Amino acid sequence: MEFRSETSAYLTTAVLAFTLNVTYVRWLHDKPGKLEITPAGVAFAEESAKKSTRQAFSWSWPDIQRFELSEDHIRILSYKDRPLLAGSDQPFDFRLANDTLWRELYDVLRERLDSRFVARVAGDAGEPEWAIPVKLRNRGEGELTVGRELIVYRTRKHGESRTWRARDIDNISTSGEFDLTIQSPERAYEFQLKRPLPPEVYQKLWLRLNQAKGLRILNQPTETRQ
Repeated sequence: MEFRSETSAYLTTAVLAFTLNVTYVRWLHDKPGKLEITPAGVAFAEESAKKSTRQAFSWSWPDIQRFELSEDHIRILSYKDRPLLAGSDQPFDFRLANDTLWRELYDVLRERLDSRFVARVAGDAGEPEWAIPVKLRNRGEGELTVGRELIVYRTRKHGESRTWRARDIDNISTSGEFDLTIQSPERAYEFQLKRPLPPEVYQKLWLRLNQAKGLRILNQPTETRQ
């Protein structure tokens, strides 16, 4: 792994580079190869004995709609149309050869990629402000933990955990003390809460998330000039 001081439109801080052993997951025949993540974008090269049949393709960062990371998997959603499904964009799926590498990938990508990064893992929320057992509607059960910078949904169901950076959350809403919806750029996550969420706790979270996006609270007292 290598770090440099360059920047690009997609990367938000210092640049990264990874070379990963992966398997390109296909419907008929999986293909082992290497996936490279660089300042220019992402590239896959198949490892095949026959040079004439090797597959290789790449995406610049602007050509990637979403970069999804789970514990043993990377999915890249491109803008390319799927040949048999008109209007549907083509995903590319890669299985990681090392299923412990996701932590290193997550720690680096979380700091460097913009809101198109989707973390389907349970990150470390740090010192939690509160945690509550929940059911993700129609998807399983787990625990929702709110930290200062991260909100984490942790579940035993494979591939269903999720970590959101506060800056990437479009909105939160509730219809009652046993309900919470998190709206991300990817989709809305509707949680049924197993314990009531006090209104003042919800309000505090709502204000913090929106203030982080530049919302000015009109009734907030202004400082007195000396």
